[in-house]
Amino acid sequence: MGEEKDIEDKVQQSISNSLMIANAYGYIANQITPPCAKDIEDYFGLSHPSISGVLKGLEQKKFIAFQCDEEDRRCRRILLLPK
Repeated sequence: MGEEKDIEDKVQQSISNSLMIANAYGYIANQITPPCAKDIEDYFGLSHPSISGVLKGLEQKKFIAFQCDEEDRRCRRILLLPK
């Protein structure tokens, strides 16, 4: 019984992570101006560590890249890469 619950929890976590990744990617794709992580955090009401993890994964898989904002050096704009 306990093992089944552990497996179910892992599946739920995996689904939740996949949805968060898909939502973040969709948000980025639909913006006229490339957003910053803070824009995504505010839109979805998620924490900075949650969004940072999602963005790091997308960057490692070469779906996105970061570019420093010329006007606000604290902001790294998120750019979609061609796939």
